[in-house]
Order: sequence, then structure tokens, then C-alpha cells
Amino acid sequence: MFTVKLRATMTVSEDGIQLNIGQDEREKLLEYLEVIVPEYVQQVGDQPISEAKLIELAAKWQIEHPHEEMTEPVTKLPYDVEVRYGAMLQEISKATGVSQAQLITTMVNKSYQKVVKERDA
Repeated sequence: MFTVKLRATMTVSEDGIQLNIGQDEREKLLEYLEVIVPEYVQQVGDQPISEAKLIELAAKWQIEHPHEEMTEPVTKLPYDVEVRYGAMLQEISKATGVSQAQLITTMVNKSYQKVVKERDA
């Protein structure tokens, strides 16, 4: 349904289809929807939205726009990235299903935590 890849199990019964997503994958989906839904749904605003409401809004939008896909907004970084690093980021992003912006954010956060830990030691 959404353009994020998730590991899940599907159960089919007479009552319908149930999709079960593990905690890690669920967190990944929610992070994705928190970024995506405000880009596509005007009624969101700045207030935090519940997990159920995020999924409901995204599913409703997807049903109303069957030939379109929700995609993460492209972030133009305020600095140049060397071509080789850009290619590496793109490759890692494809392999992990994590956006390039999220990869950079994670790397910066890890570096920051390391610096703070060393400074406070």
C-alpha cells in the first residue's frame, strides 16, 4: 500500500485478512507516515496524530488516489555531498529501505552521542 518496505505476516481467514507487523517494523512504518501524511493530507496540522489516525489517513488517501504513490519528500541538502558518498548513500538507502535523509540524520545523531559521551567522561 505505502512505498515503504516492511516485513509482516498475513493471516487469511473467513473473516478477512489480517496483517501483523513486528514492533521494529511498526516503528519504521510510523516514522515514515509521520513524514509522509502531512505532505499529502491537508487536515493534519501541527498536532501529534495517533498511530491509528496516521494509518487511517494514509489508507484513505491511497484509496482516493489509486494510481499514485505516497513518496517521501526529497530534501535538498544545504551542502554538497561528494558524488561517491551520494552513490553510497543511495545504495544503502535502497538496500535498507531507509531514506537518505534518515541515514544522514542517524549518522549525525550517533556522532553527536559519541562526542557528548567522550566529553562527559
